[in-house]
Amino acid sequence: MFLNKNIGWKAVYHFQGMSREDMELYTTSDGGETWKEIGDSLQAGSTLPSGVKSGITFVNEKEGWITTNAPWQGKVGLYKTMDGGVTWSEQTVTVPDELVNSQIYAYPPLFLTKDQGILITRPAENEHTLLYITIDGGQHWKSFLDDQEDQYVGIAWTLSESMATVKYAEKTWTLSMQNYGKWSL
Repeated sequence: MFLNKNIGWKAVYHFQGMSREDMELYTTSDGGETWKEIGDSLQAGSTLPSGVKSGITFVNEKEGWITTNAPWQGKVGLYKTMDGGVTWSEQTVTVPDELVNSQIYAYPPLFLTKDQGILITRPAENEHTLLYITIDGGQHWKSFLDDQEDQYVGIAWTLSESMATVKYAEKTWTLSMQNYGKWSL
């Protein structure tokens, strides 16, 4: 994941089964010519998230998110860094009462501006849709339950079983739910 032509991160995953995936995280400041390890989930004291990772997003050199998934009930696996990926902390988002006993698969958040972003999730039983929007750079996330097609603060979305479409400022992004959660413009 590159922020610009020079600054980027890459993760190396080691699936261990039973919803466990070890991870090393690297950063570069020279366009990928050299990489520096900044985290390893096997190191003592590592704060890299547990669970199977579904994506990583950075909005600047310091601030980023990792989404993870495991058989948790009523939890969205969202983790945030404020130091470029060296340390991570869980970012709790409120899960609606209808989903407190559900497994919720999270896709990486998409930031449309430095303050506005959207986090798409998929509850395991597919009876509901659930997404979150932030208007304060990811400090708080407002939930939208069963709104397959709607808009909020200029962010419009359409959700189907296999795809999410987001429109903002005359641009459109799509998220294929079968393509490992990668956003495309």
